[in-house]
Amino acid sequence: MYPGAANRILFNVYVDNLLDSVDTEEKAVQLYKQVTTILSRAGFRLRKWASSSRRLLAEVPMSERADPQLDFTKDPLGREKTLGLLWDCESDSFRFD
Repeated sequence: MYPGAANRILFNVYVDNLLDSVDTEEKAVQLYKQVTTILSRAGFRLRKWASSSRRLLAEVPMSERADPQLDFTKDPLGREKTLGLLWDCESDSFRFD
């Protein structure tokens, strides 16, 4: 089931972070749903979701977002630190801190 998503889990998980990129928001939402389904069946739950896609964030429960207080409909998306890099979600770019 979902071999593409399973491969992304195998090759794009670093320590406890899943870092991935897709071409469209539709693919992002689909990947989110597939990855969470696969991992939940194994007893795992990804938390602290961050994205440059507001459409994807609309699918993620507030309790599972990196910033549950963020009103992604009007607030800037903010920055997340991952693997020693700072990711600016709004501009979708990495920065060194």
